[in-house]
Amino acid sequence: MKKVLIVTKSTNREIHGERIYQAHQKGILTKEELKEIDLEHDQHYETLDELLAELTRLGIDYDQVLREHAWPQEKYEIVFTVGGDGTLLHASSKLKMTQKVVPIRSSTKSVGFLCSLQRGQIKKAIESLQGENSLFKSVHRIQACIQKVQGEITLTSSPALNEVLFASHHPSSTARYQIQFGDLKEFQKSSGVWVSTAAGSSAAIAASGGELLDLESSQCQFRVRELYQNGHQRRSLGGAVFDPKADLFFIENRSKQAILSIDGSSHDIDLAYGDKVTFQNAPPILIYSKK
Repeated sequence: MKKVLIVTKSTNREIHGERIYQAHQKGILTKEELKEIDLEHDQHYETLDELLAELTRLGIDYDQVLREHAWPQEKYEIVFTVGGDGTLLHASSKLKMTQKVVPIRSSTKSVGFLCSLQRGQIKKAIESLQGENSLFKSVHRIQACIQKVQGEITLTSSPALNEVLFASHHPSSTARYQIQFGDLKEFQKSSGVWVSTAAGSSAAIAASGGELLDLESSQCQFRVRELYQNGHQRRSLGGAVFDPKADLFFIENRSKQAILSIDGSSHDIDLAYGDKVTFQNAPPILIYSKK
């Protein structure tokens, strides 16, 4: 195996530092909650140490970077993510087409739906990686294309592995927009619209009543959040599964300010009144799966 990249997260203990212990001293955090934070930190570094030790044992060269930092300008055969699904989502936007990624869940406290590995499984997994393409699943991503009303330019977002959220710029404000799917077009008010990949169909969109899709499917789906209905004209475009290559689907902003949130906190794009958003498949990546 050639040189690899390790993308890792900072733990809650590292991010919040002394505030955690101050909250504990003031009775805001219980002793049990403090133990959970320390456990997550310790498990994360035990997992990372296990990965580093195995790569060193096998003589595999590596670079290591925090997920919010820029990547070194090198080509890597495999990218390992150590954290949870959030760390994988941060890394996925920077992965090239069909690049291999091995997500490792570093703690029992981390959400790891897409992470097939955890502590104690790393040695066997790395040994099995030598030339075994069958261990990877091709997972599709999605990109938003924004046609700006000013300047007549079109922007393309970074690839999203899970989802894109269209919403008002302020979380408590109502989003206003025109939405079209196929021949049906409606003006709507809601708290926003989820647009999800197959990989993201088990995440936020599921809580809005979305449909669970096969992980390797290229289909996407949209789901309106908290759609406002009045007694005079009922809205019917609440959600559907669609093919970005074949189906007409777009959102046209009618709010003073709106945003597109790409994979949660990974990337936000500001939208002005009249900006039009369409969606397209982004190049797939190869995610390790032992199933």
